[in-house]
Amino acid sequence: MTRLFGVGCVLLMVAVPPGPINGQAVGRADVRGSIVDASTGEPLQDAIVMLERIGVADSASASTRASITARTTRSDSTGSYVFADVARGRYTLRASRIGYHAQQLIVTVQGPDDPRVSLGLSIEPVALEPLNVTGTADVRGDRTFVHDPAGEDADAARIAAVRARQRLFLPGDVRAVTRSDLRESVTLGESDLFRALQRLPGVSTIDEYSAELWMRGAAFDQMRIYVDGIPLFNPLHAAGAFGSVSPDAIGAAYLHAGTQPVSVEGGAAGTLELRTRAGEDDGEYAAGEISLVSARLAVDDASSTGERAYMVAARRTYLDLLTRLAERLGMDDVAVPYEFLDIAGRYDERVGQQSVIEASALVQVDALTGDVPDVLHGTRARWGSGLARVSLLTPVHGRRTRHTVGVSTFASRVRNVPVEQTGLDAPIASPSSNTLVHLTVRGELEREERTAWTGGYEMSRVHVDYRGPAPRSTLRTVPVQDTTELHGSNVRAALWLERRWDVGTLEVSGGARLETGSRARSTPRVRVAPRVAVRWQPSARTSVSTAFAHGFHYEQAIAPAGVSPDLDNFASEVLWVVAGDEVPALRSSTVTATAEHWLSTRWLVGATAWLRWSRGVAHQDPTPGLDVGRRSFVVGDARARGIDVSVRRLAGRWTGSFGYSLAAADASAAGFDFPADEDQRHVVDLTSALALGRGWVWSAAYTYAAGAPYTRFHEGNYECDATGACTWLTPPSRESRNARRRDATSSLDFALDWSRRFSGWTLGGFVQLRNVLGAENQGRYAHFEPPWCGGDCANGAPVEIEGFDKFHPGLPRLPLIGLRFAF
Repeated sequence: MTRLFGVGCVLLMVAVPPGPINGQAVGRADVRGSIVDASTGEPLQDAIVMLERIGVADSASASTRASITARTTRSDSTGSYVFADVARGRYTLRASRIGYHAQQLIVTVQGPDDPRVSLGLSIEPVALEPLNVTGTADVRGDRTFVHDPAGEDADAARIAAVRARQRLFLPGDVRAVTRSDLRESVTLGESDLFRALQRLPGVSTIDEYSAELWMRGAAFDQMRIYVDGIPLFNPLHAAGAFGSVSPDAIGAAYLHAGTQPVSVEGGAAGTLELRTRAGEDDGEYAAGEISLVSARLAVDDASSTGERAYMVAARRTYLDLLTRLAERLGMDDVAVPYEFLDIAGRYDERVGQQSVIEASALVQVDALTGDVPDVLHGTRARWGSGLARVSLLTPVHGRRTRHTVGVSTFASRVRNVPVEQTGLDAPIASPSSNTLVHLTVRGELEREERTAWTGGYEMSRVHVDYRGPAPRSTLRTVPVQDTTELHGSNVRAALWLERRWDVGTLEVSGGARLETGSRARSTPRVRVAPRVAVRWQPSARTSVSTAFAHGFHYEQAIAPAGVSPDLDNFASEVLWVVAGDEVPALRSSTVTATAEHWLSTRWLVGATAWLRWSRGVAHQDPTPGLDVGRRSFVVGDARARGIDVSVRRLAGRWTGSFGYSLAAADASAAGFDFPADEDQRHVVDLTSALALGRGWVWSAAYTYAAGAPYTRFHEGNYECDATGACTWLTPPSRESRNARRRDATSSLDFALDWSRRFSGWTLGGFVQLRNVLGAENQGRYAHFEPPWCGGDCANGAPVEIEGFDKFHPGLPRLPLIGLRFAF
């Protein structure tokens, strides 16, 4: 009975002194009280409180009944509310707030003394699904990433998302990302989910130009990204500068920084779970954004009966179109031959009374279709990723099941074309062909009760095929190229089962994933991936959790992708290898311990200690020496450990967060021990947003990251004959793996956002200033410039110039603007 009181009962304190019962008396009074969180006793601001008269004659008109029977108000910052001058009679008092169960009770006003009535609302981690076509809520909460929130609704939705996350996942280091987090993080030039994730504790990246996610000392390819249960490979645009998943298409975003659910495979260093949003009939048909980076538009709608819904979100760069137009108008050499495009869509339709078909797809394409002076010559390239899935949701023996068929691909094509020689010092990229195809059939029994069993099956096949230049240490393109071919495929099947229990004051979640399939090097044919999580709540505000998981990761990347920040070289490939006879499955074990505490209804603090060790990791060959004829990769181990700390203010006129990560990551392979590429010892992130009123919001974000290690690389010298054939004079070489560290980086970024609602449509815009302090940060490592003799060496006055490492420059102080609209 006590537990039920703590999680869901109504706290009722009614003091109604005896008053006159004379039927002729007209007693009036004020009805007042407080709305509080039933589990913590903390006041709840902005709860909607309604007082409705009972027993008004049905013969009264609707407008008359409404005017005399129902009054509505909101609770203030102390949770208090008041209804003044209430006539004698019986009333229904109702209180509701997003994220909490609504409650109601009967109140009797008998005389002039004021009744005091306080209500306690219990937490309800609502799934804010915009279109409920199945008649039951999706327990994963597909609307935690609420579309375009503002003011009080944004605050309520943000807290509801955190509460839903705490109910759905026992490990405390899972993070539910909302659009408020996105706005607060001040991303680069446009709304970018991946760059917003970089502001979270434990997440960092290589430099300011990259949207890659380094998750607790591990490379981006060791993190699994799922969209509607289908893995997405290399979801980045513009050499990794921008994420390729439009936030307009997202309904929920959960980051599993440590352990992950047994329902998904891979994710050796974390999992990002994205779910597309269904179309909704909310009075707005389309929304868009135009920035200096791209233009995007999202269109969605739903039938009034809830039978069907659709959503389409598209984004494209437009600088190539503008510069081509400028050339047609007479301007010379201004065309930008690069573009990117991504399109995401979803369609839902009810089948019968209880079943639903969901279909969603995502396509992202980058294309380089012309010469770039001093950058690239005689090269055409096209690369990108995509996925599609169809799911059937239908009940079986009273439990809802989901069956999905999906495909995910990554492809890159680079070719040379005959062009007129311009005399420019620009390389010609070597032709290549690169393909990855991942097929999936999976099903799951969805959880309907917190302590229920749930399980599922999965069958998948992945195939990779690459022909082109051999993997290399840097992105530098040189005329002398080794060529290689990489082929591989893997077929596997899995069954998984999981259950949650309440054991006294503990909540326990345990399960395992049983996998088998194609043979993989140093990997058993039958593989067990267990997971267990335990959470203890000593009080309603505090929770302590620990989790352990062991899993297998079957696809790894062994070479970089994209165009470098200063555009002096080109390589569009991400070279993937899959577990097989020559490649082991990456086996990773993770342990986490997390404590979370609500300082109030708005403030949440947390800390996580974590440890991860991995075997079967595909590393670049760490052997120092010549960089010609090397192995494509070597197999080794990796270890990482650290502590993440966060403080968040989730609601109010001012919101913000502080995150700090202390971590260390190292690796071993081919007989060498060395720091991991992602070994950033200290990372600090600060974000803040202040509502200025009249639709204005001021945001600021600061990041400090200790320098990551790098390997010194010597480019070498070559000569080419009249036919274009080139030979090495001094072959390129590299020094000891990650023996040096780049400087620490820091950046302070500001944004001013404005929006205003008009009749039937919304208009807004933003101004950003990146790198406000003008920090001269180092970008990606390029190569080592050897010593040379300056001055008049021939006349006996030599000046010896020492060698130095060359880095691409970081972002300068950069103003950016954008426009948003919805109608």
